[in-house]
Amino acid sequence: MNNLGTILGATFSVDTAENINAEIGKEASAFLDDLPKPAPDSEAQLLVVSADCKGVPLVKEDAAKVAAFETAKKNPGNRRMATVASVYTVEPHVRTAEEITAALFRDVISGLRRMGTTHKLSGKAAEDLARICGYLEKNSDRMRYDEYLRRGYPIASGVIEGACRHLVKDRMERSGMRWTLEGARSMLHVRATFQSDHWRSFLDHRIKYEAQLNHQHREILGDYQPLTLAC
Repeated sequence: MNNLGTILGATFSVDTAENINAEIGKEASAFLDDLPKPAPDSEAQLLVVSADCKGVPLVKEDAAKVAAFETAKKNPGNRRMATVASVYTVEPHVRTAEEITAALFRDVISGLRRMGTTHKLSGKAAEDLARICGYLEKNSDRMRYDEYLRRGYPIASGVIEGACRHLVKDRMERSGMRWTLEGARSMLHVRATFQSDHWRSFLDHRIKYEAQLNHQHREILGDYQPLTLAC
């Protein structure tokens, strides 16, 4: 908005900025949804899909519109989760479990419980440890890392964690920021477009769209040139 003020010699309100962001966000969302699929021969062998969430601070009124947890909490706070997904392809990279970790998860679980006993954990600390170990045991069928490594599957979560930080946190959690629900949604659509390889294409698309919207009959002018009048 400062740049627009400098170019146009005017001052713009926060409401104007929010309205512009809302409109661009809608267009960015539609633009991203309509992107063409990449050519199959340009992609690697393995398709990797991952997702994670990152909290966005909302204004109090809008935070109350969205549940923060599946089970209601007494003080849920004002953060609500933005879901980020990453989809990319990679070639298989075969490794052994020994190259990644010295023990499989069953040894890790046993080690955690042994540490809890050795340190005589009690109360909340013991409950937290039991919950962690129970989670690992319950999801052991999803953590067959020895098989994943033999097949060359990627197992790291760095891509999606980095995307959450770069896409959401770095823009939405600056000092003192609080967002409306729709304002956050619009900004994240714009942010996703800006951080992609399609920003320039989106701008060209938006210029064409706005020209069509605001100058629907411009073709009537054709090759018209204004008259040059002599003084």
